Amino acid sequence: MFINMVQGGSGGRPIYATTGPNPGSEENFFYLTDDDELTLENLTVGGGLTLGGVTETAWPAGYDGGGNNVQTGGDLTFNDNVKLNFGTGKDVAFYNTGTSMYIDAAASHDLFIREGSTTRFTFNTGSGQLTATDFNATSDARLKENVSTIENALDKVLSLRGVEFNLIEQPDTQKIGLIAQEVEEIIPQVVGEDKSEDKFKSVSYANLVALLIEAVKEQQEQINDLKSNI
Repeated sequence: MFINMVQGGSGGRPIYATTGPNPGSEENFFYLTDDDELTLENLTVGGGLTLGGVTETAWPAGYDGGGNNVQTGGDLTFNDNVKLNFGTGKDVAFYNTGTSMYIDAAASHDLFIREGSTTRFTFNTGSGQLTATDFNATSDARLKENVSTIENALDKVLSLRGVEFNLIEQPDTQKIGLIAQEVEEIIPQVVGEDKSEDKFKSVSYANLVALLIEAVKEQQEQINDLKSNI
């Protein structure tokens, strides 16, 4: 059932409820009894508005950085899959799916992390490149157990295949590297898999340094043995 609202009287023309037709078939202010829902097309608040026992007296038109856009206490919470957009064209969006956090950006909008005016990290959204002054990986002995030296490191290195390739999405840019599936057969510890439906594999190139170090040491032992036999 609809309870229609019509204008009546003169001057300020107050709004009345009626069970008859809404003049002009307008539905800018109506109440649906089946859903217990009141719908307003436009709402102007001249004073304070109380919601859930909390009264707000300042209602900014948008998040423009003005004084009315200051959160002075409590948390600002976005439900799962609710996006926080930046830019007039929603060029960058932040949101959480309940299991993962995403930053969606247009290819022309790179992400910079700066200290003052000095850029520390650059994320190129078009190529996927991350640029920084230095990278450090946690490697404290106090965080590790079951430590042992890599065995047969040289054999593993000799089994790896270095390749030249083009990424499908960047056909004009040639790169070099490894194939994750091939590496996984030899050194599965350095291969990871993302959480997407495709489960794309990746290689931790930094962790290969430990393998190369032990391979060089094994090779040097062979060289020393050859020298001693000459």
